Amino acid sequence: QNTLAATRDALLVAQREFHEIILGVKNEAKVIYGPDSDQVAALGLKKKSERAKPKRTMKTAAVG
Repeated sequence: QNTLAATRDALLVAQREFHEIILGVKNEAKVIYGPDSDQVAALGLKKKSERAKPKRTMKTAAVG
């Protein structure tokens, strides 16, 4: 059982390291090419110009 736990822990560490590398690649692409570039979109991220703009809502006056 100790062998199984050690193997599982090693797998989780490897997965986390891989995830950190991928996040670093995405951040570097944003830094090098800009947040609105085709290269960023090719990595599966949204371009800054494609994000929905926040909509303002008008507050109704409370009837007192």
